[in-house]
Amino acid sequence: MIGISLPSAILNGSGSFESAHRALLSAYNNDPAQMLGSLRARGVESVEFGVRDRDADPAAAARAARCCADTGLQVTIHGELRGDESPECFFHPYEALQGQASYIITLHGLADMNTTAAALKTLAAYADAHMPRFYFALENNRRRPGGGACQSCAQVAQALKAVDHPRVNACWDFGHFYSNVRNSFESPSPPEDFLARAVHTHIHGLTDGKTHFPLNGDNLPLERYCALLAARGYRGIYNLELDFRRFYPQIEPRTALEESISLLKEVCV
Repeated sequence: MIGISLPSAILNGSGSFESAHRALLSAYNNDPAQMLGSLRARGVESVEFGVRDRDADPAAAARAARCCADTGLQVTIHGELRGDESPECFFHPYEALQGQASYIITLHGLADMNTTAAALKTLAAYADAHMPRFYFALENNRRRPGGGACQSCAQVAQALKAVDHPRVNACWDFGHFYSNVRNSFESPSPPEDFLARAVHTHIHGLTDGKTHFPLNGDNLPLERYCALLAARGYRGIYNLELDFRRFYPQIEPRTALEESISLLKEVCV
């Protein structure tokens, strides 16, 4: 299944757009439904959007999800893990989500392994009791100073072992991993205990050392990474995660998105 990441503001109708996001929407006549319909016709079946503001009205996430569902698209979420908050606070923005049997929330690790594992254990236990439709995918980050825990696939696997809960698994960020490999921070293949726990992906190209660029056929070993997952029975979403702000206006957002989708479909479908 092919998925894409899109700004939540485009989907929930908030109207608070950055210039790159405005350029994307304007390429579809400023009509989110037209944009989603066009992307669905190209093979997209899922949309991921970010929910990070704990004070946001839960109706905002519900509107974004409904916009996708009305076009026949599934939803995944990119959230934010914080170590100093209650699970009630974490889940507040998601309270109004309806219509889907389950939701995956992708999260980055915290500053250290212990606080990351503790926070995830708390959320998983709360979800067991009160929010059973929600599952979590811990993402591998690109290695950088001050990047905290989970700057490698091995560290994500270590955190998952510490959490030891079936509701908490891994998101393999291809671009972050490839950046680490290119900089000799990780070996060319993730460890088996990481691959076995992958339930979601983030996919983007590495261009001039910068992540979240469009795929161009040679800025990510896409076919090899997809084959590693397929060999282990992966049934999750191959989610394209571009940051339009990083390459606009040099590359038009619609062109970047649609050409990347085409490349992804060639390999993953």
